[in-house]
Amino acid sequence: MIGVLLAIISGIAAIWNFGNLHSSLLAIVTLIIAIAGVVLYQGRRSRRNYSNHVTRIFTLPFAICILSLVGNVAVAAAVIFHLT
Repeated sequence: MIGVLLAIISGIAAIWNFGNLHSSLLAIVTLIIAIAGVVLYQGRRSRRNYSNHVTRIFTLPFAICILSLVGNVAVAAAVIFHLT
């Protein structure tokens, strides 16, 4: 639960940073928080697919963590390399 909460907080902070501040320091801090959220996630990371039982897909809370991490990497790269 704490991992998902950290992911949501870092995602909101990254969107706010990208929209308003463009601070490299805040981008790095939110990226570190997102990484901590993925590492601290304690729940199931994947489950079997409904149609075929070979493919495994992410659970919703873990998908939120991964989506936050990917978004934070993108925002950090855009802010650090001045791509906005």
